[in-house]
Amino acid sequence: MVFLCADRFKHKAIYSLLAVVLVVGYGLSVPTAVEAAPVRPVLCVVSVDGGSVEVSWPEVVGADEYVVYRSVNGSPDYWRGRVSGLGFVDSNRSGSIVYKVASKFGAVRSDRVTCTSDDDADRTNPVPDADFLAVGDFARCNPDGATEVGNLLDDLPQPIWGLGDYAYPDGTPEQFNNCFDPKLGRHKQRFSPVVGNHEYNTPGATGYFGYFGSLAGDPTKGYYSQDHGNWQVLFLNTNCGQVACNQGSQQYQWLQAQLEARPNVCRAVVMHHPRWSSYGPYASANNLGDLTQLFYDAGTDIVLTGHAHHYERLDRVDPNQQVDTTSGFRQFTVGTGGIGPRTPHPDDILSVSQKIIVGEFGVLALDLRPDSYSWSFVDVDKNILDSGSDNCVN
Repeated sequence: MVFLCADRFKHKAIYSLLAVVLVVGYGLSVPTAVEAAPVRPVLCVVSVDGGSVEVSWPEVVGADEYVVYRSVNGSPDYWRGRVSGLGFVDSNRSGSIVYKVASKFGAVRSDRVTCTSDDDADRTNPVPDADFLAVGDFARCNPDGATEVGNLLDDLPQPIWGLGDYAYPDGTPEQFNNCFDPKLGRHKQRFSPVVGNHEYNTPGATGYFGYFGSLAGDPTKGYYSQDHGNWQVLFLNTNCGQVACNQGSQQYQWLQAQLEARPNVCRAVVMHHPRWSSYGPYASANNLGDLTQLFYDAGTDIVLTGHAHHYERLDRVDPNQQVDTTSGFRQFTVGTGGIGPRTPHPDDILSVSQKIIVGEFGVLALDLRPDSYSWSFVDVDKNILDSGSDNCVN
């Protein structure tokens, strides 16, 4: 289930930003009964497969009925009708659904409309059985979610794959020491990091390489590999303007040699920039096409990324973003290390996106078995908000 519901946001500072996203009308026509009124619909977006969705909202003073609009998979006006009360249940639904609620007596508060599905009943408080954690996009010096993520890591002992952008805004030595380190520095030796774009706001990413030292690999490259049993883990530098990513480049040739050295194993790729994202400005990183084709051809199971400040899981895809359940890789974006969330626009959600979580800080826990893997996205309250498992390609 993909959900973008305002009540899931724990941090009041982002309510006003979210409201700007949610109050847009998105082009659905308004029933005649309320056409003359100042209607400003607010929405929730949910993707569900064969389940039910409950939409609820707070009372608008003076209103005795509300209008609920529903569009499915981008088709407008699939359903609309007036309801009394403060809720609407949609049963046995499948697809990407936009629900909007309006009252002829004024706007329903956008930070109080919720849409929940059956999946939300699965929230528990576990300590996941996992081998590795993955998360990126961490800390500013002012208060943010990185402190909570650091506290969560106190209770999760696994090694951490860092997905880039550790110290905002520029990755200077001072920002690493004064912003990242007080919140997460006690876990530094557990990190296997990749370099993000904010690190290169300091020339040569010297703040990053100086802080992590040998953990970050050769500072002229920023890419390296690890072997964990039957798993090969490849850490890439996706700042292609700093370290080339194209076919024939040094990084490309290195990756090719690494892949050839260990055929027929399970494989994970760790990098900062997602190849694709439902956050519109990061929709497609075409400069990663050559590297993507290379690791796809060799058989790769998991691609772990940050950069976009939300959690997103894609279906297994090929390098053309086509579903490939036989040889495709599954991309996770885990930009949930504490920096302020960004909300994908409903129109930008990828057709291959299977789960989006916005406004929850947390980590992805991965259990790597000899021929399969499982995942759990764990928020800072130790709720599992997404989980699943799959077999390896090779």
